[in-house]
Amino acid sequence: MLRHCPLPVARPLFPVSLLCLAALLAGTSPAQAMSIRTRLFPVAFSEDGASVLVRSALSGPEGGGELTYEVWGTTAPHRLKVTLSSTMSPGDGSTPEHVDGKSCAAAARTLDAALKARGFRGVKVRAERCGAHVDDVVVVEPRHGKAIAEAQFRARGGKLAQGGVEVRFRSGEVGIYRDEAKVCAFAQPKRDTPAELFVSGTATGRLIFAIERTSSGDEGLLGLCGGVDHKLATLPTDAR
Repeated sequence: MLRHCPLPVARPLFPVSLLCLAALLAGTSPAQAMSIRTRLFPVAFSEDGASVLVRSALSGPEGGGELTYEVWGTTAPHRLKVTLSSTMSPGDGSTPEHVDGKSCAAAARTLDAALKARGFRGVKVRAERCGAHVDDVVVVEPRHGKAIAEAQFRARGGKLAQGGVEVRFRSGEVGIYRDEAKVCAFAQPKRDTPAELFVSGTATGRLIFAIERTSSGDEGLLGLCGGVDHKLATLPTDAR
């Protein structure tokens, strides 16, 4: 049986209500504790609601991490990914920077161009901050936080819903329905341990995305649904 529960660890930038697909485990196994974990934080929508900027923070099992930004949207590439910093430990306790300043600045410029092309406002990319201030390369106006929070789907009668769109769960599938018609479907991997699902959609109804969080705390993009003129379709999620 599906049950609704809050995320056990606070997520910065937006409050979320998640649909639990099963009861959460009380703890994690040693193997899970040693795994690489990714956390995904949507931070801003484009003005037309066709794209979302996502901050991806990865932590390594032996120290260090990786800072990446992704742009998900209805136009190709549907998932653009740029890495600004990577300090993953090689296993000796050190956390060297694997992305030099020149590479970071190039990635920042790529991100900036993508955001401008997709009509983002209130987001600045400061390539000159690469290096010691890499966490401050991308600056997002606070107003975006409210839009991100309001975009989440809410629990309604055993389903998640926003406006006239519903998320329904079937065996191995997450379906997006509008006016009782299925417009998109995401395959959900079979897992030995429970997982949680966060679904959000832009105010214009042009983009819907689902993020899955496993019991080990690792998060990933489960699916994208988007289009124009209310004609939605499942979009590819391969990163470029």
